[in-house]
Amino acid sequence: TCGAMFSESSLIVGGKFSLRKQFPWFVSIYLKAHNGEFIHKSSGSLVSTRFIVTTAYAVATVDRKGNFIPVSTDSVRLYVGEKTFKSSEMSGVQEVKKISIYPQAKMGEPNVFDFAVIKMKKKVQLSSVIFPICLKKFTPSNHVGETAYAVGCNSDHDGSRKKKHVPLKIESKDGCRKFYGDYIDHGDASKYFCATGRKDNVPVIYDASLYMKLDEKWHLIGMLNMRATHDKPILYEDISEFVEWIDNEMGN
Repeated sequence: TCGAMFSESSLIVGGKFSLRKQFPWFVSIYLKAHNGEFIHKSSGSLVSTRFIVTTAYAVATVDRKGNFIPVSTDSVRLYVGEKTFKSSEMSGVQEVKKISIYPQAKMGEPNVFDFAVIKMKKKVQLSSVIFPICLKKFTPSNHVGETAYAVGCNSDHDGSRKKKHVPLKIESKDGCRKFYGDYIDHGDASKYFCATGRKDNVPVIYDASLYMKLDEKWHLIGMLNMRATHDKPILYEDISEFVEWIDNEMGN
């Protein structure tokens, strides 16, 4: 069972802080800083009771050749089932057992094969605020102009970070190629697609995954690769190419 959202009210309004029951697969990833404190680094998506999908960038350092090297598992904390992320007030902390980086992942412009799977030490208890997202093959060209949602963390006035969502439209391949042609047409690299939104909303989320409702279930369709500027859409890496690898990692 996957892809159920227990509150879809006000989703279409852009740049809104999300309700706790919205996007219940959202995970805030915290890494240990030099002073020993855990600080929000990025976000991920719960895909089962024990596994999370995120970018390699979120849970790795980079060597001189651009290769991603996983951080130690004890330097990562995961928060699930929350809408506000303030370390002193959060209870849904999970520890990490294993971090798997996609073998060909590489830092660059753009990053290529930028995916990782995190295995938690313990399974989470599913509820209306903790629920996995679905994974399936996705063809962006079949959904041009349709709405998807970028979900990430954004700072609030009280110093906390809060789950926030922004509606975006899937861009055509030609529209994406206009800005990212060298990446789109690079056949042996990752598969990319673009999404666009109101320019005042797009910059609020810098660590966002992209979700879309397909056949009455919500699916993870892309991972943020290059942030939007005022004249460019957002570049996402298509997760379709990695579903089989993710499934294999979940079986190990």
